[in-house]
Amino acid sequence: MGKIEETLNKLNIEDKIRLTYGSSYWKSSSVDNLIHKKIITDGPHGIRLQEHDLGKMLIYESYKSYAYPSLSLLANSFDPHLLKEVGYMIGLEANSMGVSMVLGPGVNIKRHPRNGRAFEYFSEDPLVSGRLAYEYIRGVEKAGVGACVKHFFANSQEKNRLISNSVIDQRTLHELYLSPFDIALKAKPSAVMASYNRVNGKFMAENKLYLNTYLRHEQKFKGFVISDWGAVSNPINSLKMGLNLEMPGSDFSRNAFIYDAYLNNEISERDINKALKPVLKFLLKENKKKKFDAIKCEKLILKAAEESAVLLKNNNFLPIKKKDKVLIVGGFFNNPRYGGSGSSKVNPIKIVNGNEAFKKSKFFYEFVEGFDTYGHITDLSKALEKAKAFDKVLVFTGLPVDKESEGVDRNTLNLPNDYVLAIKELAKVNSNIGVILECGCVTNVKDYINKVDAILYAGLAGSMSGVAIFNIISGKVSPCGKLAESYVSEEDTYLGSSYPSKDLNIKYTEGLYVGYPYYYINNITPSFSFGHGLTYAKFSYNAIENNKKILIDITNKSTSSKEILFLFVRDSRNYIRLKDFAKVMVKRNSSNKIEFEIKDEYFKFYDEESKRFVLGSGKFDVLIGTSIDNIIYKKSVSIKGEKKYLHPEFDLQLTRGLFRNSGPSQNSTLHDLEKYPHFDELKERLLGDEDNGSVTDPFLRAQILGTYSENPVRFNTLYVDKNFSIYEMYGYISLLKGDNEKAKYFFERKNNLLNKDKK
Repeated sequence: MGKIEETLNKLNIEDKIRLTYGSSYWKSSSVDNLIHKKIITDGPHGIRLQEHDLGKMLIYESYKSYAYPSLSLLANSFDPHLLKEVGYMIGLEANSMGVSMVLGPGVNIKRHPRNGRAFEYFSEDPLVSGRLAYEYIRGVEKAGVGACVKHFFANSQEKNRLISNSVIDQRTLHELYLSPFDIALKAKPSAVMASYNRVNGKFMAENKLYLNTYLRHEQKFKGFVISDWGAVSNPINSLKMGLNLEMPGSDFSRNAFIYDAYLNNEISERDINKALKPVLKFLLKENKKKKFDAIKCEKLILKAAEESAVLLKNNNFLPIKKKDKVLIVGGFFNNPRYGGSGSSKVNPIKIVNGNEAFKKSKFFYEFVEGFDTYGHITDLSKALEKAKAFDKVLVFTGLPVDKESEGVDRNTLNLPNDYVLAIKELAKVNSNIGVILECGCVTNVKDYINKVDAILYAGLAGSMSGVAIFNIISGKVSPCGKLAESYVSEEDTYLGSSYPSKDLNIKYTEGLYVGYPYYYINNITPSFSFGHGLTYAKFSYNAIENNKKILIDITNKSTSSKEILFLFVRDSRNYIRLKDFAKVMVKRNSSNKIEFEIKDEYFKFYDEESKRFVLGSGKFDVLIGTSIDNIIYKKSVSIKGEKKYLHPEFDLQLTRGLFRNSGPSQNSTLHDLEKYPHFDELKERLLGDEDNGSVTDPFLRAQILGTYSENPVRFNTLYVDKNFSIYEMYGYISLLKGDNEKAKYFFERKNNLLNKDKK
């Protein structure tokens, strides 16, 4: 008998139920002298360990830790080994802080660039997302800390994220939205996080098809499934359908609720044992202390930021020279955007801004703010006057922190109007303008791209952002990052201004045409295409073909730098998809090689009839390029497979997997319930006299307002500190339905528990 079975036999049914639930906001539960609590906390971009472990809906200040470049920036490195190093360092830091599990990485596909949480995700491409996540997970787990891959899955917008339904055809679902998880799960993460949303009508936290059939049987996943915080609609169904650990621990009447269900034969001890076993494996694991080296951490953060920054445009503006007189404008120079807002927001031990980095150099520069980091002009007139006397002007701009946050999708891809105005006005008085972009993901550059000579996407670069930017623009380091998502404007995208969907049934009618495949087949030229990225080096290429292998010889006659090449497969009707990528260092006056192999798996597609991936017969082009719009090698191939290859459909008509509201339920919002009797009582109970206007922070305000308009009633028992128990919730739902007898039972049960606690 193994340790898990032995422990299971020592637990009574109430202990078992308790261990499937958190003991607090960031801790698992315990059993005296047998199982100890473990800390589970946010960490894709650094450890966000809250100082206050309270059952509140608001994001509190956390203990200080290092801020790492965002996943959206790291993806531009196209360097799996680098991601493993970053994961390992984050794991070591988590270990040093007593954290047992890091909630990350996020691998969701960027269906639209206005997703408010896009900075937490890698790419619009599943191969990039999966391969980089795989190595990140390996790194975290190597440090002795659990990694939790998220958000499983098709969690593509923040609006209505707790109740929306992602309606997706099976081919798109498997080839695009599940594909990154297919790859990431091979790294054996300790946990998978079930997302808030429904998929084809079922909430993910109780979706048996994907929690059991897909994860357990098809992917052979041995870890545990944890809910996103407050994602459980029905705790009994969740435990029976494949969820293992519900978080956070905020309403402990939940445990009594499940115990009542057990006594009433609604859930069996066998169901509870099955749910608990994967959690026990995690809870019984010993956390051995490992050494965390802050100096090595800072060096790695700097290296990661340098290798991930993307030089988007450069008309002989960069690198700047010591003889150049440079005026620097923009509040981001002193107050850099180092990370995004929401649950991945780190309280940094250290932030080195651009000004600090420049002060240590011998470059001649002067700084005038011009505009702040909140989207407003300050002393721009002073900057305009000064700019006339300088050789070059560097504008440090980006997105204000409240424009990129969990919980709220962006309302535009544009930079704030005042920032664009500042760039245009500066360009009128000085013809040598360079722009540094500090933001988590895509912004529209069309309004100013022709006014400037250089654009460097520095991203959310973490604690060493200022040094990384200086090292690139001064020429100490050659930029080598390339875009893992297309740089477009709103009108370029398939969804346009219809994103985010206001309909709770979100139909993924574009199918597989997300990101670059859509722009490619429709002959839309992005401002900067997938894979685009400039360098200070001058490369030349020579392809050598040997059967199914293609060797690309890369020669460099300039500055030492790294190069990234991409292998795409294109079908006969122009559907294109990335199948491989590789990165190498090519030193000055030398050569290096990248070898690609043409594999059968590149020509497989998901067949809905047989419910599996099959090798398709047809004609294809294998393309190798420095980006999707710069192809340096092409080979046409004919494949004989087991089934005729089917070209992906476009503008799909999706009718399956829809859901309809069926009266009051725990998943109704207060807005949904306004017409029912007893609504005022429920509203008063949940909102009270709260003055929403007194909250000025956009992220916090959105969460409070969401309690009424977007958050389901159940969220108040799971996440928000309202002392609103699961029994009270079902009591009110029963009242709204007109079932007074059932309401009476739930309210009496709630009062009995309260009286018991008082004793």
